[in-house]
Amino acid sequence: MWVQLVLSETAEQYRLFAMLRPCLDEPVTFSSQGPWLAMLEPERRSLVDSYFTFDARVMRELVGKRPTSKLRRQLDSHADRLNVTVASCRRQFDNLQRLYEFDWEEAAALAAAAAALAATATAAAAAGGPSGSASGSGTRRSRSPSTTPSEPPAGSLAAKFELEGGKAGGASEAREGGSARGETSAAGAAGGSLESQAVGPVGRLGAEPGLVKQTSAAFLLSHTLSSKYVRLLFLANHQFDASKRRLQMLAYSDWDAFAASLLLHWASPQSGFDLDTKMVKSLRAIKAVLSDQRASAVLGWPLMQQVRR
Repeated sequence: MWVQLVLSETAEQYRLFAMLRPCLDEPVTFSSQGPWLAMLEPERRSLVDSYFTFDARVMRELVGKRPTSKLRRQLDSHADRLNVTVASCRRQFDNLQRLYEFDWEEAAALAAAAAALAATATAAAAAGGPSGSASGSGTRRSRSPSTTPSEPPAGSLAAKFELEGGKAGGASEAREGGSARGETSAAGAAGGSLESQAVGPVGRLGAEPGLVKQTSAAFLLSHTLSSKYVRLLFLANHQFDASKRRLQMLAYSDWDAFAASLLLHWASPQSGFDLDTKMVKSLRAIKAVLSDQRASAVLGWPLMQQVRR
């Protein structure tokens, strides 16, 4: 008898999860499920957070890589090596891909809609009527993101990558210097005490606060989890090569701290996931100076040898 009860309860939980999964894949649609889903907002956010939570070991394998179908086919080997179920790896990959293909040009509108929804719900609760919640859900439904793999939204990072011919938003500038980037990331990890909430120069906020707010509004994620996804998307947007042998010792937490530092010092609220234009110009100028110095040293070496003779 007890065995039958346990089996029945387990089957019921699986059926409930199958019903909730479409809403979990598109968290913003939770707002329109009020009639049949009696769940408070904190409970919804907690459920979505649990669904979007990821394993640091799995995400370490995806750092700096675009979440494409080719990479998805490699998850089986990662699952065996990391001792993680294939289903869990695919869920984490799909969640990252969902954010990567999200139309970030609409994220600001979603954040504004979420603020309006909260204000309407507060007013409706004070008035004792449910009309505010219904109107708010209609607004969210009209702005629900489309994540079609074949045709990503125009404002997504995936569309930007395709538009720029394989160089997503300043990736060429980020890759300049070749091995210098690896040394920079290693230095950031060595000072691994870099905290995600590091305070930069006076008056400088960086790009992370605005992107975190947009992510939280669009996917109902907590501030902490939104920050982690923003940093992952930043690394994927610039395609930092984390698979090099000399960088294998760096854990996910090291890359997370490295991305937080770049978002603070090398990006701005206006640049978003791209590098700040002023920073890019400075890097180009520094590269030109270094190239001139190297050329002078190479050309001057034979002359110095002759003088010594």
